[in-house]
Amino acid sequence: MRTTATPDSRPQLWNLVGQRFKENLHDANDLELCMETFSHDILLSQLRSVAKAHRNENFLLTSLSRIRPSLAYLNDFMTVLVLSFALDVKTGALLWGGMCLLLSEIILQLLAPLEEIFSEVQNMLEELIATLPGIHPFEDNITLDERLETAMVDLYTELALFCARAISFIRVRRQHLLPIRQSWPQFSREFQQGLKRVQMLSQQVERETQRAATTAVLKWNNEMITLFQSLNTGHNHNGLVIPCFHVPSTLNDRFYIREELLGQIADILSPKAGHSGPRTLALYGIGGAGKTQVALQYAYRSRDQFDAVLWVSADSTVKMAQDYMAVARHLGVIPAMQETQDAFGAMGKVKSWLADTTCSWLLIFDNADNLEVLDYGWPSGVAGSILITTRDSNASLHPASQGLQVDVFNTTVGTQALARLLGPGYGKPDNEPLIEKLNNLLGGLPLALNQISSYIRQQKLGLKDFLVLYRKNQERFHKRRPAAFDYQHTIGTVWELALGKLTGDAAVLQRLIAFLDPEAIDETTLCNAASSLADHTSPYDLNIRFLTDPIDFEDAKIDLLRAALIDRDPHANSLSTHRLVQQATLSGLSLADRARYFDMCSQLLCQAFPSSWTDQGYLYEAEYYVESQGLLEVCLQALERNGDTKSMNYAQALNVMGLVQVDLRENSKALVNLQKALEIREAILPPTDWGIGVSISNVGFAYTELGDLIQAMRYLQRSLDFRKAINCRMLDNSYANIASCLLRMGRPDEAEAMYTAVPAVRELTDEQLLRENLPRYASGMQLLSMVRQAQGRLGEALDFASKVLQFRRQKFGSRFKTCDSLCHVARLMMLTGKSMPALQLLDECIAVASSLPKAEGYLALAYYRKFKIYRGEGHTYAADCLKDAVRAKQIAAARLGGDYDPTLADDDEGAYTQLVAWLLW
Repeated sequence: MRTTATPDSRPQLWNLVGQRFKENLHDANDLELCMETFSHDILLSQLRSVAKAHRNENFLLTSLSRIRPSLAYLNDFMTVLVLSFALDVKTGALLWGGMCLLLSEIILQLLAPLEEIFSEVQNMLEELIATLPGIHPFEDNITLDERLETAMVDLYTELALFCARAISFIRVRRQHLLPIRQSWPQFSREFQQGLKRVQMLSQQVERETQRAATTAVLKWNNEMITLFQSLNTGHNHNGLVIPCFHVPSTLNDRFYIREELLGQIADILSPKAGHSGPRTLALYGIGGAGKTQVALQYAYRSRDQFDAVLWVSADSTVKMAQDYMAVARHLGVIPAMQETQDAFGAMGKVKSWLADTTCSWLLIFDNADNLEVLDYGWPSGVAGSILITTRDSNASLHPASQGLQVDVFNTTVGTQALARLLGPGYGKPDNEPLIEKLNNLLGGLPLALNQISSYIRQQKLGLKDFLVLYRKNQERFHKRRPAAFDYQHTIGTVWELALGKLTGDAAVLQRLIAFLDPEAIDETTLCNAASSLADHTSPYDLNIRFLTDPIDFEDAKIDLLRAALIDRDPHANSLSTHRLVQQATLSGLSLADRARYFDMCSQLLCQAFPSSWTDQGYLYEAEYYVESQGLLEVCLQALERNGDTKSMNYAQALNVMGLVQVDLRENSKALVNLQKALEIREAILPPTDWGIGVSISNVGFAYTELGDLIQAMRYLQRSLDFRKAINCRMLDNSYANIASCLLRMGRPDEAEAMYTAVPAVRELTDEQLLRENLPRYASGMQLLSMVRQAQGRLGEALDFASKVLQFRRQKFGSRFKTCDSLCHVARLMMLTGKSMPALQLLDECIAVASSLPKAEGYLALAYYRKFKIYRGEGHTYAADCLKDAVRAKQIAAARLGGDYDPTLADDDEGAYTQLVAWLLW
């Protein structure tokens, strides 16, 4: 695309965009925030970071994946503006940064239901992007004039202003505590008006583009005629540099030469007398298999067979156009010293030369993992040789006519290659089995062999010592780049982009495969197990439902096969993956997701191999209270029918039932069951058995929750004395329970002294305690927060409580303990004047509690505390919140029966705190 606009006028046009954008912002500081996001990649990275830190991480990451194609289309549109319309980075940041701030603001700040608002804004952005004109920078037959540029600037301005107005809309309502949901229709109407303006401006750009193309066609044809006339039919090309060897990388002497593969490439691509048709070949395979190195080796070996050997990176259209520009200068199609930004025009000139020359040439497209990128740079009607490196095996069908898979090394070749890379210093006979073992651990992946061998040599490590280190620190070694390592990727990054792009069923399948044996994963077994699981009445993760549908299963495999993350044997109907891909997949999962996908695999394997594996679930610890009670009732009834009411099994069932009832605030029932369990254990167990101490402590725990603190202290002290006498390891349990009782007695200083007597608490930092991944330690920190609150040290109380909230969100998700922390942190924020974040946490609690059975107590408490905030601010919403609180309280009271005090007034906080546990352990 050429320009006729004057240089001075162009920046002025774009400057007006920035001025209008700033005028539409409610907060001038938002402009600086937008400037931090100036590209498509930064936008995605920042949104992923915000989403991963959010309580609804899975929903947000899935939603961001949904909008990714639209953002990619927008990125292409922005590329046009940068290359052809002189859009500067600062002005480009208005749109990228505006979108980032808008979506982040919704994620972090909205009081309305996140999913609904977030989805609506996504729909709006997708609609806006879908209306953009289909103009491309590679349309070199268009002359950019003032009319076309003005139309494009107007269009971009309208897009940027949408973001500014949306940000201001949310900012204003957050500042004044106005409900987003209630006023959202107004914004939707304004959006529809803006959408019409964007559609109109897009049509205007398309009309101006067509006009510019029509007026420039004669000039374009004349340029082509002049160019063709300058090309002679032989090797004497006026102004051209022939022979031309344009390969930016040098050979790596650590490259293990694959003679057989290089011979196959030569047979297909080498120029042959009497053969005038195109010769095209795709080298495909897993990332890190050495495809680029094989192509590089062939380029150097065959340079004397071709008049021109040209190397183009095909990572993206922009990178490809830039490489074509370098090729055009080296080849002489455009003057080497010409200062031009028309990279796509240069690409058109090179493609025209390739189509018309009689010279022999080899064109290499490297890293063409997205085959759509090749549509822009692929020469048409050519008679040369084209070599593609890609992870997508479909490239061997189109655009190439043949394909060769570049596989990992087998054990023999991999061991030989690794021995050569390590060098003669590791050539002792006793090292041979260690080298083979290391190759097997690395799966024969050339990139891994090169990276790890470089590290071993540089550090001068012994192989035996390194194998021990590697097994314990694989993830760290994979990310570590050795000095002078001249590869773009490491083991830790080579699949990062491909894994990050996976969404939906494809992402679930990849994560399931990461937990299975990497070789020969039988598809039929997997699908039958999922179908069997779906037929059971027990709950299972709906994310694996796609395995029961053959079409959905095939669709899930497509993205994985294209990215070479898995391979498939069509004869055996089995899948396989590389062990290092599995490691990379697991490294990208949070601890919570690892547990979730491991559980999915466990359920599938339980169905596939029922005779060799059983599932042991811990429903109580995972807070599946209703399910726990149902199973325990069946268990108790069965034991009672058999007259087995004096056994350890009966005592254990009573004990767990009592603990469940304590968490559900059914304390009177809990006390009866826990006392029965204690009586049975004292009757049948040896007098020094640790199980007796557990039951004594649990009875004291129930008395604490009932508020009978004198009885509670008697049992808890008895438990401590008992455990000390038998030298039991569970002393920390007694100390913590006594501390809780002391705090409820109104003695916070004594409670603190008692709890910090626990060795684990005394010796470890807060972070170390939470890293232990034990919910009881987190609950202990919650107790310390309550102690600090009682001591009036609210800042420290909030710090402790916030850490516990973060832990519980990650550990439990949408469960009772998370509700408990949300209400507690919100209360501390209310006491420290942080009304806005308190409202956000209470809304989160309401959303979670609404989805949980028997969680009406937390629902009522959250609504009541919202009522207190709104009443303090003088808002009319206070009355509605109180009505919701009373409604939820009545439901909870009906379930609690005698454990509920009906004499407390509806506007008394005690009427609501009595609905939930004093402290969830």
